[in-house]
This record gives sequence, C-alpha cells and structure tokens, in this order.
Amino acid sequence: MKLRTSLAAACALVPFLEGAHASACSAPMEVKHRVLFARDGSLLALADPDGRVVRAAAAGAPAELAAAGRARHQLADFAADGSMLVTIEERGDDGGGCELTSIQLVAVDLATGARRPAGRAWDMIGVHDVRVSPSKTRAVVLGSSIDDAAARVFELGSHRPIRRLPAVDALWLDDDRLAVLRASGNLHLVPVSGRGLVQVGPVPAEGVERHLVEGGASPGSFRFVERTPAGWKLFRVALAEGAPPALTEESWTRAEQPIVASADGRIVAATDDARGRILVVEPSTGRLVADVRGQHRYTAIALSPDGRRLGLASHERPTSEQDGDAWGDASAFVPTTIEIVDLASASVVSWGARARSRLERAAGPARATAPR
Repeated sequence: MKLRTSLAAACALVPFLEGAHASACSAPMEVKHRVLFARDGSLLALADPDGRVVRAAAAGAPAELAAAGRARHQLADFAADGSMLVTIEERGDDGGGCELTSIQLVAVDLATGARRPAGRAWDMIGVHDVRVSPSKTRAVVLGSSIDDAAARVFELGSHRPIRRLPAVDALWLDDDRLAVLRASGNLHLVPVSGRGLVQVGPVPAEGVERHLVEGGASPGSFRFVERTPAGWKLFRVALAEGAPPALTEESWTRAEQPIVASADGRIVAATDDARGRILVVEPSTGRLVADVRGQHRYTAIALSPDGRRLGLASHERPTSEQDGDAWGDASAFVPTTIEIVDLASASVVSWGARARSRLERAAGPARATAPR
C-alpha cells in the first residue's frame, strides 16, 4: 500500500468530474513509495524517487534489487508474489510547462533486472497510480484523460490496451474483474473482458467522500470507506455468484482513515498522517491490535498476508537543496526508513533507505505498542 503525497504543481490539477473537460495543463505524476509483503514473507519496497528497489526479511541486511527506472516521478506496483514490478515512466512535454503527455508502462523482473515494455498511452494526464492483477497478466493505470477521470487496462504480455473506464480508483478482485470507484462516489463491479457493470450499494449522499481500502480484495469481498460529518465508516462488500453485492458496516469508532487491510481481512490499518501514527484494528470487533508512532510521516504501509506484521516506509523533507528538490514538490520527500513491525511482540526491525545512499541500519525506529 501506499499513502499519496500531495502535489504543489504549477499546473492546475485535472478535475475528477464525470463529463467535465480537463484542464489543458496537466499535473505531473506523484511520487509513490510502495511496500509489499511477498509470499515468501520478505518486504519489498520502492525506496526512493530514483526507483531503487530493496527486499528485506525479518532478520539480516536488506538486499538491493534492480532499479525500477530513473524517471523523476515514479509510480509502480509489485506483483503479489514479489517477482515483478510494473512501473510508469513519464514521456515528453507538451511545450506549455506541463510535464506529462504520454506514459510508458514497463515490467521489471526483480530476479534478473530484465525490463520489457508493457504498454503505452498517449492521452493520459495527471496519472496517479498503477495496479497489477493477481496473476501478473494485466495492469490498470489510474489518472485522467483529455476529458475525464480515466482508468486504462493493459494486457502486459501484448502491451495492448483492452479497456478504458471512467474511474478515480480501482481494485483487482480477480484477473477479469475490478471494483471501480467513480468521481461521483458510485461503486461498480466491472468485467475487464466484457461489457456491463454492477452497482455496489446506494448512490452516496451529496458531500459523502468514498475511498477504496487496499489489500484484502478477492473474488469474494473488498472494503471501502466513507467520510461523513460524523467520521469514517468502514464497509465490507461480500460478493457471491448470482447474488447482488451485500454491504456490511464494520466496527470502526476511530477518527483515523482506514487505509489497508490484510489479505485474510482480519485486520485493517489506519493512519493519522499529521502525527506519523499507524493504528491497526480488528474491524469485526473494533479492538485496537497495535499503535505505531513514528518520527516522520509514513508514505507507504502494508500488512503481511497473515496480518501479523506491518511494513512501513517513512520520509522527511530535505534539509537543503543538495538533499532533494524544491520544498513545494512531492518528489522532495526523501524516504529515510523502511520498517517491519511484529504486531504480536511490538518489536521493530528498521533499515535506513535515504535516497542515493547505501542502505545502513537506522537508529531510532518507530515506537510500537501492542495493547493488551
């Protein structure tokens, strides 16, 4: 999972309004600092804006893998088994002071470092994410097109774009179905290879904000959250063949926004972005499992498939022009630490990951407390 860093772009952001015309000036890609627990239990991290990738186990020094790319703005997603990274590289300038006029999708084999083209789109602007399907055969790119919010689905083997959807966010349920969030807040189930869609839940009331919860999505269920004047509400959507999607509101009484769920769906992590705090909660009961307090703001969090460990990337602003880009640019945030938190023992294994420097043991990891 990742937390989105805000942009102070010179260009106006493309409005995510269905049917609205986009600004002629596009926003640059955001920086994503991705972390993922692979099936072998190791933690993978896209460690800095230069595209350096590291793999870390619960003990021992992390290994640096092949670079994902050298684009100034990095967006990427790991395959679920940890064998591959799919990244987006920016291409070209429209001459009007805006950076992105086309995107190149690249698949990187993390064992060999081999890179191959995986798709290209010429009319996407304001790109903000990419997500790989469970079997690594497809990827969805999220952003905006010339006239609205748009998701493009690519076949990674043939580089072929196969579907275009009006969406601001999407989760893979299996290799042919996506849970799609539209700018209006409507949620749909969409088949990638076919046509048609299924409405999920009622149309949200005016002023209600919705987000998809990453992790834990499967052919049988996924989660989303709503922000209302009373606070966040967490919903689980159960999916069964031949039956309409069934919504259940879960126990969530905290002010922090639910961000990511474990693969088994037993626990959900939330963030207090302003204070650098992560709460891990059991949504079926509302029980607080762990309270992690860091020294910096977290840019990415992930839960291990069994829900027993938390993976984190944290960052800080550069202290001088030599340490990073301009203060107003999201790429100026430099990841300083990659952490693995054992939720049962509240122990933390931590590594430094400062951009363009060697990986070393980090001093002063996050403090983790496991409530009793």
